[in-house]
Amino acid sequence: MNKKYNVVFVTDLEHSAPRISNFLHYLSKDNDLNVFLIGADYSDFLSANDLPVDFNNDFKKYLFNRQFNLMSYFRKIYLKLIKSNNSQVQKINNSQVYKTNKIKNLFSFKFQLKKIIVRIKTILVNIFLKLNFPDQYIYTLYKYIKIYKKYFKDLDTVIISSSPYPTSHIAAFCIKKRFKNVKWIADYRDMWTYNHNYSFGTMRKMIDYKLEKFIIQKCDYITTVSEPWALKLSKSFEKKTDIIPNGFSKIENYDTKSGLLSTNSNKIYFLYVGTISFNIHDVEMFLSGIRKFINEDSSKLVEVHFCGNYSDLLDVLIKKYDLNVVVKQIGRFTRNDVILMQKTYDYLFYFDCLIDDGVLLLKFFEYIYANRPILAFGNNEISESGKILKKLRRGEYFKSSNDFHYFLKNISLHKNKFILNNEENEEYSYETQSLKLNKLIKKIHL
Repeated sequence: MNKKYNVVFVTDLEHSAPRISNFLHYLSKDNDLNVFLIGADYSDFLSANDLPVDFNNDFKKYLFNRQFNLMSYFRKIYLKLIKSNNSQVQKINNSQVYKTNKIKNLFSFKFQLKKIIVRIKTILVNIFLKLNFPDQYIYTLYKYIKIYKKYFKDLDTVIISSSPYPTSHIAAFCIKKRFKNVKWIADYRDMWTYNHNYSFGTMRKMIDYKLEKFIIQKCDYITTVSEPWALKLSKSFEKKTDIIPNGFSKIENYDTKSGLLSTNSNKIYFLYVGTISFNIHDVEMFLSGIRKFINEDSSKLVEVHFCGNYSDLLDVLIKKYDLNVVVKQIGRFTRNDVILMQKTYDYLFYFDCLIDDGVLLLKFFEYIYANRPILAFGNNEISESGKILKKLRRGEYFKSSNDFHYFLKNISLHKNKFILNNEENEEYSYETQSLKLNKLIKKIHL
């Protein structure tokens, strides 16, 4: 009888999903592996639609409750307000009523209230984060160690930590230091001090880096999602770093009808999914290209949908380019609905990170799964996502609004340009990526 490999994920699934939730799901299907999860209870944050099918029956979970979670408290308040706002946005979009004083007053009140709450949240969260080093979950560290000691102290295991947040890596470090029969894989779903969204000052970053280097140098292997990140991590910590990209989740036996697209066959629909980071995304390249196109030929029918939380900044830009009738914020939908909605649009688009070529957005892989043409807006077409687009011949990369404007002018010539091959998509699924992690686990297991 072959010996079973014990694989213990030490991570906060609320933040490391869908990457880690999919790896857990697919690894648990291997009869050679005993798969476990140690982490905080995620039931208030992840629904069944956010997780693989039968996820809660796949493997053994050891979950603990966070007794104090200021971040989640403010998040719940914020999401309730956003949900209310998005509901009103969808009602207005569906009814095509934009200019009544009643609606203006309603939105003015809600927007002002939202801004106040966001400002208060930002101030309190910044204070909270600065007082909690290296992150707001460090107080849960002993819970990871306590659970591991209770169930795994005498077993040979491979433990896998995955950020965010750093507490996951610190817990794995403490477990490896205390228990001898442990091999440790540090998974960088997101970076730590090299994060392009790092929000603390230079002094804090220097201290963070010293801690990160001390912690990560004790791991056996590092995994991350892209080549630029792998090069950066291996150079900094002098450890071999394996690349295991993110991927897309497969949906089976699921149907949706959003009712957002008209039957007008002459209209071209564009969809964006997710949050926009205006400091690292060039949104105006897209909007100005649309504006030039409409100015040149107002008879051409286009409609753009932004799916996600309502954005005041995006609304300002929409008004700046006088695109209120063309560009709409359609609100939030369930994850499964969003994935399937993408299959119904003519073009999907995203904004490439302007300051980090290694960033590969989760939505990018969902776009691949949707098997629709993809439009990218950035400044480096040989970024990780740009290289994948070129390899798949799935989309177009734009570095200026003039390039995009030219594309729109000649859009009819591009209809047969893109290769939409479902078989090629499989390389970018989580099922395929999990095989790479499986191979690494078996390679390093005691």
